[in-house]
Amino acid sequence: MPGPASGAEELHVLLLDRGRGGLVNINDRNTRYAFAGAALMDLAKESRIDADLERLTVVDATPLGDGILDPVLAAVAAADAEEDTVYWIERFSAPEIANRIRRGAAQRLIDRGIFGRDPGGTISLDKRVSRTRRYHDAAPHGMLRTRLDEGAEDGREDVVDAVLELHSSNPQFGNEMKTAFH
Repeated sequence: MPGPASGAEELHVLLLDRGRGGLVNINDRNTRYAFAGAALMDLAKESRIDADLERLTVVDATPLGDGILDPVLAAVAAADAEEDTVYWIERFSAPEIANRIRRGAAQRLIDRGIFGRDPGGTISLDKRVSRTRRYHDAAPHGMLRTRLDEGAEDGREDVVDAVLELHSSNPQFGNEMKTAFH
């Protein structure tokens, strides 16, 4: 049985457009920032980084054996200078990196049987999951808030705050995420 869902997987569930499949209609840049932040949250959860708004430091550079997180961790560990969290979110929000994180999370959700893929390639909740109403009726914002509350001491909340700070000028994304995480 797979372990708990990663932050990137939880974010993908949150951003799923249950009506048409795929992601909800949010600016692509905002989506990339969110997935970059989710990867950093996952590294904090795994005690590989320590993050706040002023700096992000590597605590343990040992690879996790995770195809999504290991390249992110390696990039931070290889940096010549210590940077703040916003710097790393900006860097990992580059399309080639953030989209790799997003696609990896989607594939994991497909492998878990939570997401399915139609013949056209559109991702949606797997029909078996929809029938059980396991995720369909759950309030994703509440699920994520609960997950963050359970691990607030592990640095993830600071990374979320950095993502929110980046998007405070975007009412559609920023207000929804502030509601979700605070």
